[in-house]
Amino acid sequence: MKKLLVILTLVVAMTAFAGSASVSLGGSTLFEVKLDKDGLHTNMFMWDQWAAFGVDAGNVSVSLDFDGNLTLNGISLSNDHFAADWYSSMAFQGDYSKWWFVEVDDGAWEPTAIFELKDLGLSVATQEGDKVLAKFAVDPVNVAAQISLDASGFAGAAAEVSSENVFAGLGFRVGFKTGGDYTVNAWYKNAFGPVDVDAYMRYSNFNGQYVGIIGHYTHDLGKIGAKVEYDIENSEPLFAARFDGTYEFDPVTLTVRVGSGSYADWDAIYWEEFHGDLTAAATDVSVRGIVSVGLPLGIDGILAAPTLTVQADYYLGDGSMQIPVSISSKLYDLLSVKAGVDLLDLTGWYAYVGYYAAF
Repeated sequence: MKKLLVILTLVVAMTAFAGSASVSLGGSTLFEVKLDKDGLHTNMFMWDQWAAFGVDAGNVSVSLDFDGNLTLNGISLSNDHFAADWYSSMAFQGDYSKWWFVEVDDGAWEPTAIFELKDLGLSVATQEGDKVLAKFAVDPVNVAAQISLDASGFAGAAAEVSSENVFAGLGFRVGFKTGGDYTVNAWYKNAFGPVDVDAYMRYSNFNGQYVGIIGHYTHDLGKIGAKVEYDIENSEPLFAARFDGTYEFDPVTLTVRVGSGSYADWDAIYWEEFHGDLTAAATDVSVRGIVSVGLPLGIDGILAAPTLTVQADYYLGDGSMQIPVSISSKLYDLLSVKAGVDLLDLTGWYAYVGYYAAF
């Protein structure tokens, strides 16, 4: 409660000196009730909660991000020429980080301060743990460097020079770390009509050595993708492929997928990624078919027209198979309702009511 009062006092005080102020909140919430062979389950989750308070007083902004304990996570100040940011926890490499580096940083999440000179394209940062960093951007090239310190002084350095697209789809990234570690990357990305091409290579003494190419061909009948890669370090080839097609026959929708890897690994896949390796086993292939039918059984204002979905998955590698069947709808345009069962494993039945919202 004391922490909340301090934050509210800060907000009120700054608003008094601001020409205008804004407060915004956000997050995600999920409520669900599920019945299955193990009984009744009730869950409620909230995540990624945040709050931001902004004031316009000489182009100064303050951001208050909090979790359940009202922990202050970030403050930022900026104008047309300068910006300063403080984070209670930030990294420079890895998911959700600042992405100043792709390979040579340790990815540590620590209290961090960043100062940006916008007119020069220069940013300087300090990270608790005695790390000093800088990034210099002159389109289309970025240079990022860092120095680490310890009790005895200099503890190490690292740098990356990169460009996502230095010329006509050609990009590169070169990096090094003290101690002799290095990495050299190059890629070429372009589209030729319905064909997308992504050729790439890496030669590094700490992060792999390989060359590869990914291609996608898009047609009215579907999309075909293939990946060919050669691991130079281990002398191993890799080949993976995938086809997706969706066909509408109102009120029926048919989705077909044929590709390398096990269907059990497919659900989180993106088109830029592939599973499996057909050079290791020609039977490393799965087939999926999904038929969805809209049923005219809705009740206006109460129940949306349900959708019946029948799916069949088969993996040639081990002969495994599943046939999940489900029916889903929306209640009062608010609650998602769904029931289903795997026809090959009737113990896997379930009935579900849930609500999800991002705010």
